[in-house]
Amino acid sequence: MPNDKRYQQLATKWLNGTITAAEKAEFAKWYNEFPDELEVPSNYAANQKEHRDRLLAEIKRRTGREDPKKPRLGIRLWPAAAAAVLLLIGLSWMGIYFYRGSLPMEQLSAYDDTTIQPGKEQATLVLANGKTITLDSAITDEIARESGVSISKNKDGFLAYRISGDEKSALQNATNTIRTPRGGQFQVELPDGTKVWLNAASSITYSVANRSIRKVKLIGEAYFEVFPEKARPFIVETPLQEVEVLGTVFNVNAYPDNDKVQTTLASGKVMVNLLDSEGGKAVKSILNPGQQSTTDVGSGQIKIVEVNTDQVLSWKSGYFYFDDNNLEEVLHQLERWYDIEVVYNEQLLRYEDQFVGRVPRDTPFPTMLNVLKKIGVNFELKGKKLVITG
Repeated sequence: MPNDKRYQQLATKWLNGTITAAEKAEFAKWYNEFPDELEVPSNYAANQKEHRDRLLAEIKRRTGREDPKKPRLGIRLWPAAAAAVLLLIGLSWMGIYFYRGSLPMEQLSAYDDTTIQPGKEQATLVLANGKTITLDSAITDEIARESGVSISKNKDGFLAYRISGDEKSALQNATNTIRTPRGGQFQVELPDGTKVWLNAASSITYSVANRSIRKVKLIGEAYFEVFPEKARPFIVETPLQEVEVLGTVFNVNAYPDNDKVQTTLASGKVMVNLLDSEGGKAVKSILNPGQQSTTDVGSGQIKIVEVNTDQVLSWKSGYFYFDDNNLEEVLHQLERWYDIEVVYNEQLLRYEDQFVGRVPRDTPFPTMLNVLKKIGVNFELKGKKLVITG
């Protein structure tokens, strides 16, 4: 392979932690050309340094291959910015593993339980009169009509509203709510034209026809493409903060089981307002594209950092995307999407592990379990309860 020394240098930089994001993408793209599994288990080495040296030696050996084969079909785990990469990496004393390709059928059969499925398009719509409607991928055309409001699923798959002009005044205070269960997601086009993608275990409450203000209440996680209206700001309210925008694309993660709210801006500009105990605006911060604010319940502060927006927004595109996430963060995402209960002792989690990878969200649960097993996570599956044992 041409330029072998270049990839040896990148491997060395990756192992010692000095590789840049661009170099990581270059290295991952090269590695994706090789279909074989590269693994040097940690128990083959006397210590961590020897383990890394052996892994580096294996990478160097493989840089001499002249006829790389195309990758096999199967689960692919991708790091940031690579077009088609393969990595799920756990960095710890347990070892560094590169996984690719399909798992043997005999391994998959051990967890072949069809009661646990990946999430899908499903939600519940609560109308202003309290009536509830079940939403799923099968609904078409008009699904509800009340007080001059027609609710249907449009050609793009969004729940959409049509309101007759003479009914708007009467609907000023009317609200609807969409709730997704664990293992569900849905998308809605609000009456003002704003598009919202709702992640699993989330809800959004919004006005049907308020002319003076555009304000929604969010629990969980949602991605917004706000229809621009200079005269009417768009506000997303969570229990801890408000996000105020005119027209922009952003994501808000405000799950109740997390003591932090994260707002990530993809384009435009937003103002994040930290709310005090009485609902007043205690702290204000402006976000620019590529920035993420973290509002902390305990400290009452807002922290702003640059982030990889592709990773944050990956759920909307149908992927789990891990970039230096610890095991607890990985398990929380799997718990919501597969509608399972994950039980673990915090002392069992190897917090020094950092996982990097991209996995399709429609990955069958048995395959996902084998990925966890491959990276050294020990567990027992009891019905829909996943018990982490080490």
